[in-house]
Amino acid sequence: MPEVAYDTGSYTIFTMDGVPLAGVAVPRGPRIPNHWHAYFAVVDTDKAVALVAALGGRVLIEPTDTSAGRVSRVADPQGAAFSVMRPAANLPRFGPTTTQPDGQDHPLTTRR
Repeated sequence: MPEVAYDTGSYTIFTMDGVPLAGVAVPRGPRIPNHWHAYFAVVDTDKAVALVAALGGRVLIEPTDTSAGRVSRVADPQGAAFSVMRPAANLPRFGPTTTQPDGQDHPLTTRR
């Protein structure tokens, strides 16, 4: 399993036949519970965040540039959180490889 280092910590990627399928990381704080968190790859993070807000969702973390790409955490109108992200060029693509960032990543964040 390959491990990738980012500015927020390390991230282990699970693959099948060489195709990245999921990832796992340690929660970044002692009060953050183990959880699954969905990241949806988008072409433009800022436009995706504006659309979430226009449709009644909330912006939990404003779009931010990271070593993994431009990412923002948002919530739908019912409060379910997820992230939208324009992946960095060096980030492994999850699922079928395409020329556009239309994959999905659902990492498990757990201490065990």
